[in-house]
Amino acid sequence: MQLRLNPTLLTIALLLLTTATVLAQEEAATEVETAPPGISMLLLLGGLGAVALVGYVMSRREASSNTTTSES
Repeated sequence: MQLRLNPTLLTIALLLLTTATVLAQEEAATEVETAPPGISMLLLLGGLGAVALVGYVMSRREASSNTTTSES
């Protein structure tokens, strides 16, 4: 006799197993070191600055390629 599992039941079972594992790890790690205040803001601003820089470089590159193609 073959055992057929419903995909929904399989998903629920896997979620319950991973949830139990995560909860056990959280209980084991009672003392967690936190980052100093401001580090997360620094990382956020650094990421936003990098995105802005890449956007600026891409727009300049596109503008310069449009100028050279219109002159030809």
